[in-house]
Amino acid sequence: MLVATEVEREFLIGVKQLPKADPIRVRRNTVRCDFSHLKRELCVLEMHDFVDNYLRLPPDRLERLQWNGHQRCLFLRLKDFRTAQQLVEQHNGRHRYPPGRLWARIFLSLEDTPTEVMLYDLSELVTDADIKAALDAYGVVVSIEHNKWRRELRYGGIPSGHRLVHMVIRRPIPQLLNIGNEPAVVVYIGQDEDQPPAGCKSRFGGVFRYLRRLVKACLGQAD
Repeated sequence: MLVATEVEREFLIGVKQLPKADPIRVRRNTVRCDFSHLKRELCVLEMHDFVDNYLRLPPDRLERLQWNGHQRCLFLRLKDFRTAQQLVEQHNGRHRYPPGRLWARIFLSLEDTPTEVMLYDLSELVTDADIKAALDAYGVVVSIEHNKWRRELRYGGIPSGHRLVHMVIRRPIPQLLNIGNEPAVVVYIGQDEDQPPAGCKSRFGGVFRYLRRLVKACLGQAD
């Protein structure tokens, strides 16, 4: 199985290239506080009370505080990603609001967190523009890297042909996708682990499972 043999020797070293396209439409450093269990909207004083007395956020750490009435969610844009990440880690599901056992816990999540998507089997004829055009239907492409073989190998530093795409996924990406008129195997953490695309089970089923385990291992995540 040639693909698996090559992947076993690869280390994720990439040369980052930003696709030349329209401005990237993602919400950066933004935390979503879900109040959808309420049958009403929060008033201004309640919003500020929750952020101040529950999340303990000083004003100088916030860039935006927005209530979305349609989703019944409070969106907080922080000064940097690390602060937003720590806020979710420390407060997700920890508080009930309004206070009391009758009310549900408030869950926090990061908005538009990029996912690492690995693309295999593409030739050098497939450009970054081709990749972006194919993946735009599934989310927002942030950057594209061209992986190289690790330095300690005899041919280290030479491009492997594998692409690492950082993107905000809006809907699931198929495990086999046509990019630039070439079939590409797509692997990322959180991918739907159901059967491979129709007609690909016998040929690619084992490869999909192997690559998924390999990517998880490279990113330090277990099955």
